[in-house]
Amino acid sequence: MPMACGCTRASTALAEYSKSLQLQDVETNPLTMQYPMYTARLEVVLGMREVRRHQELLQDGVLQEFDSRLGKAMFVSHQWAAYCHPDPSGEKLKVLQEALSNLSAGKVRASPAVEVEMLYGRVEPYSKAKLTSVNVYVWYDYFSVPQFCLESDSEEVKILCSNAHLEQPNAIASIPAYIFASEFFVALCPTMRHVDTSAELNRYTWQRRGWCLSEKMTRELASREGLILLIESPMQLSLLQAWDSLYYSPGDGDFTVEADRAVVVQIMKVMLQHTLHKDLSRGDLQNYRFYLQQQPVRFRNCATTPLEGLLPSQKTDDLVADFLHRTGFAEVRERDADGWSPLCYAALGESPELIEALLSRHADPNTTVSKSIRRLYHPKKVPVVSICAAFGNNGALQVLLRARADPKKKEGRGNPPLFYSSLADNLEGARLLLQAQADPCVESDLSISVLEFACNAGASQVAKEIFATPAAARAQYLIHTALVINGGNPAHIAMMIEAGCDVNEQFYPKKLGYRLLYMIGTAKHRLKGPSAYSCLSYHHAGATPLMLSILAGYFSAAQVLLKAGARVDLRNSRNRTALDFAVEKCAPEALLAELHRGATA
Repeated sequence: MPMACGCTRASTALAEYSKSLQLQDVETNPLTMQYPMYTARLEVVLGMREVRRHQELLQDGVLQEFDSRLGKAMFVSHQWAAYCHPDPSGEKLKVLQEALSNLSAGKVRASPAVEVEMLYGRVEPYSKAKLTSVNVYVWYDYFSVPQFCLESDSEEVKILCSNAHLEQPNAIASIPAYIFASEFFVALCPTMRHVDTSAELNRYTWQRRGWCLSEKMTRELASREGLILLIESPMQLSLLQAWDSLYYSPGDGDFTVEADRAVVVQIMKVMLQHTLHKDLSRGDLQNYRFYLQQQPVRFRNCATTPLEGLLPSQKTDDLVADFLHRTGFAEVRERDADGWSPLCYAALGESPELIEALLSRHADPNTTVSKSIRRLYHPKKVPVVSICAAFGNNGALQVLLRARADPKKKEGRGNPPLFYSSLADNLEGARLLLQAQADPCVESDLSISVLEFACNAGASQVAKEIFATPAAARAQYLIHTALVINGGNPAHIAMMIEAGCDVNEQFYPKKLGYRLLYMIGTAKHRLKGPSAYSCLSYHHAGATPLMLSILAGYFSAAQVLLKAGARVDLRNSRNRTALDFAVEKCAPEALLAELHRGATA
């Protein structure tokens, strides 16, 4: 059934256009593959001894053009371990093979990250049953996309690769269609060294790569549940959400070849165009408005102009009239079915000039989204200043604050705008709010402080700013809660240590929010068995940051803690040590060796 258009007073040109699209047949996957989606059967991948290039495997008959009638596709996203080859030593391939073999055999389960389990429950989209009940076909860039030859290649290989300059751009342009066609999405991120630079590669460096960010964003926009299987070791598998890409742009990421940025921009535009068309054809004007207005975030640092939308432009010099026309509103103070007003959508990414124009037409600078925000998991009554802070629309935030928007205004869970500046580590936004007298010592209804929230979100820049305020004096257990929720980035942990956090502090939380979190998790551990969330909850009392880093699988963070003087002899309330947890979690050999040395010293 088509969703209601959400126009509460009068039909608009956008609503009428949406109705016309609903009468048309819309293809299941209108994204065009300009090059076939070549894949290898999972069983074949598990038997590979090395990752060979596309043309060689195609000639050997190893690859198959994927069709949904064959089974389900698995898209593997990863960071190359050398300039000319993604995996010269075969180390990543071995991790992928062992992890998927363990998963298929039921030896390990992909445990939801803590925030995923809190939002979705104990979902298992990558369970043994789902991987073994159908044929799985793997897409991996090096063997699925035509590759260029090297000077050292034989003449036979050079002949095979002679058309790569024509075929590779078409395959790369088809990546959105490949991801759309894939049931499974794997982020392959074992900790290892780059062959040419010696830099460490891990899940966090993967998240900083422009290509990987674009693939993650495409997964979020595709019509699937959006969960990602993160593989860090054969026994360390977890589920991540893709929707945090809402706050970031692939343009924020790193590109080895700067020219690739323009290629990624084009891929993003294709996917967003598809998303906008899909939403309008389903009558979902709310989603359409959201993704249309959120483009400045998506295209940040991309040197491009956002899409204007699907509705033909209305020629007018009136900023407000043009905006209302594009977004399908009839009036400035109207609300759609999701509780958003025009000013709420404008706060996502529109110019300060439009914000001023809307305010001049009596838009309320303290207005809120009246309902909970389903696509963001935000509660009801999120104020527009919080939307600006979350999505980095700092020019609009300045205009609202000058118009006397309340910098302390809380939403339905009691979280102030400063919390929202941490969602994308928006330092400028946090500073604007602090200059407007936002309180850095304020707490949410569950007694979570601004500094705790920033540390938990991995927002290093915002956290560092708050550390310089009186809020730091009353802070406690910051490294612990960051490791439990979502802040295991080694650089983030190092920042907190530098700010004075105690690496040997033992965890005995007293705040209501954390006590509820761990009480529920402990009950789940006893009644339903272990998961990442339940294990952390069950063992949290008396735990040190080192113990929690290992339990959460943040092994690089554990190394940072050890270098900062973390003790290995301490025990939690269940009489367990960091070494005990490391053995159970099959931690890397280097970490195990260091813990053994510390235990016997």
